[in-house]
Parts: sequence; C-alpha cells; structure tokens
Amino acid sequence: MKKIFTAEQKTSVAVAALKERQTVNQISAAYEVHPTQVGLWKKQAIQGLKDIFSEIDFCLENLERALKERAPLIHNSDQGSHFTSPRYTDLLTAKDIQISMDGRGRCMDNIFTERLWRSVKYENIYLKSYCDIDEAQRGLTDYFRFYNHVRPHQSLNNMTPSRIFQKISKIINHYQLNFHLKNLF
Repeated sequence: MKKIFTAEQKTSVAVAALKERQTVNQISAAYEVHPTQVGLWKKQAIQGLKDIFSEIDFCLENLERALKERAPLIHNSDQGSHFTSPRYTDLLTAKDIQISMDGRGRCMDNIFTERLWRSVKYENIYLKSYCDIDEAQRGLTDYFRFYNHVRPHQSLNNMTPSRIFQKISKIINHYQLNFHLKNLF
C-alpha cells in the first residue's frame, strides 16, 4: 500500500534536507520516507523558493529587519520592481538613506559578482535563515570557504576558484622569473 504524505510532512522533510544537518539516509529514517523522496521534495522546495522570495513582502520584511539593526548612508540595488516600489523606497527615505540603483541592463558590467551573489543567496542565505549577524557571519565564512576551495564550478571546467588561482599564479610566476633571468644577462 502506497503511503500518502501531507504537505506538512513533505515540508518538514524538505526543510530538514535544506538545513543539511543530517544525511539523506538519516532524514529518510527519521521521517520514514524513501531517500529519493527526500531529494525530490528538497528539489521541489528549492524550485518553489524563487516565487516566494521574489515577493515584495519578503523584501520589505527583510529590509525592515535589517534597518532595525543598522541604517546605512546609501542603499544600492538593481531596478527590480520590488526595489523601485514606493513601499520599499519610502522605508529608505524615511530613514534619510540615499538610494542608488544600477542602470537598466548594467548587470553585464558585473556579471561575475551578480553570479556569485545569486549562488550565495540560493545556496546559503535562503536555506539557512540566519537568526543574527554573528550566525550569518560564521555561516557565510564557511560558505565562501566551500565556494572557493571545494565546490567545482562548471564555468571553470569543474575546478574551484582557488585551483584556477593557483594555476594562474604558477604561470605568472614562471613568466616573471623568465623575464628577470633574461634581464640579468
């Protein structure tokens, strides 16, 4: 007989998987589900996050939380509809925060940075739900160590950024050494 799971049960399993504090097999045993279900529900949760996080209420809630901690002099964002909304900009201007927005189509100017922050948001921040600045700092430090030294990048031929840096450094050092040797004689 096929077991039927409620949305709440699926959500609990997906959240446990997203937190990455247990292996898939541990989650599978704890919730009495097949390991493939854990992966499937986690994937479905991640796919559904985009819709949730693009909502203006989410952006407003997090802006309000951030402004309770500290108010910057300048707030920079792109021109997404949630950032240009009067509800969003009014929160900033009420605190005398200057608003700086990237020009339309300017994402190509900093595509590597944009790609990095997309990865940071979707692979870490949205999944971890940090409770405070200290926890976020520790978690992001761990994530950047993982991102730079462990996680293979398809755009880097499945190497890590640190490995690419090592290879480039060797090449540069080789050419610098040869240049200096030629100038000695």
